[in-house]
Amino acid sequence: MNERIKENYFVIVRLIMLIMTCVCCVVTAYGEHTVSELDKSGTSVKVFLFVSLYMAGVAIKELMPPVKKRIILAGTSCVAICLIVFGGNSFLLLLAFNAYEIMCTFQGLKVPWYILPVVIAFVDSPMTLMLRLVFVIFMCIVYMQHSYIVRSYKKRMMEDTVLEQGLKRDLKEQEYAAKAELRRNMLQAENQILEERASLSQTLHDKLGHNINGSVYQLEGAKLVMDKDPGKAKSMIQAVIDQLRTGMDEIRLILRKERPKKKEFALLQLNKLCEDSTERGVPSNL
Repeated sequence: MNERIKENYFVIVRLIMLIMTCVCCVVTAYGEHTVSELDKSGTSVKVFLFVSLYMAGVAIKELMPPVKKRIILAGTSCVAICLIVFGGNSFLLLLAFNAYEIMCTFQGLKVPWYILPVVIAFVDSPMTLMLRLVFVIFMCIVYMQHSYIVRSYKKRMMEDTVLEQGLKRDLKEQEYAAKAELRRNMLQAENQILEERASLSQTLHDKLGHNINGSVYQLEGAKLVMDKDPGKAKSMIQAVIDQLRTGMDEIRLILRKERPKKKEFALLQLNKLCEDSTERGVPSNL
């Protein structure tokens, strides 16, 4: 309820101001007349009819789009002029009220435009000058304040929109940069893995292939001289054993160097655990 009142506060203030203005104008114009005198006068009936028509037009105007609002306000201006003609200068305040209503349909009006209707208060009428000034200046303050609030609100909304768009653009750029960096890092990691695999394959091929190939030749030679010179064959076989043992030690050393450290392996396992938990609906970051 309070939120709705805040949203429509200006409409409520204008409605109260309109009712007070109409009552003040009618009381000023016919306050000294008795009921019988009003019944005998046809003018009073027309005035009350025009006042009702004026208030209805202002109320209906709130439900219309801006273009139709101006058309209705043109009609209420004619009604206000008719009230001045039939009811006298006491209804000049309605003309001032109507002028401010017309200004309300335009945006970005300067201060002099809001001060201009104050001139109407200086036109002679049965209402005292002080009361006329109070009414018109109060209208001027209310409409100027609303215009300033609307302009400030729209300016702030525009600034917020620009800021929001800038933040979204920055976030997208950061996201694209992060994705590009991630792709670049993934490619580098894949290239590094491929290079390490190629290096490991080449090293194993050179070491293992050389040792096995040399061992085969030596074993074939030992086979040939085994019957003629068993001692030499035995030494050749021992050399093959030593060569294979040395090659095996070199291969172990190579594999030990290529094997990831325990800390790196633990980090990989933790990263995998975080990915699994995120996939299962529990966001986790390492």
